[in-house]
Amino acid sequence: QREIAARFKNQRYLDRALESYALLVSEYPGSSLGESALYNTYEILTERKRSKEAGEVAKKYIAAYPDGTRAAAVGRAVARPKAAPGKTAAASRVRVSQFN
Repeated sequence: QREIAARFKNQRYLDRALESYALLVSEYPGSSLGESALYNTYEILTERKRSKEAGEVAKKYIAAYPDGTRAAAVGRAVARPKAAPGKTAAASRVRVSQFN
């Protein structure tokens, strides 16, 4: 569904993908597809700029799959400092370092 959403530029397919991933994770917690489902959920939410929800999913991913294939990348993304609105993270770090 995610590939279909990209091909046809239809957000409804992404909504369905999110629903499918959520169902998979909740109904089949031991499934070998759970890791990919959580990561794909995280990616879609991040792409949609739903940061709070993406952060929650990232924490679930790290808790469930601390040694997962994408755990390091997800962990770095969660630990990354948030930039002020209209500023990049690098610009925020420069401003803070100027006052230290």
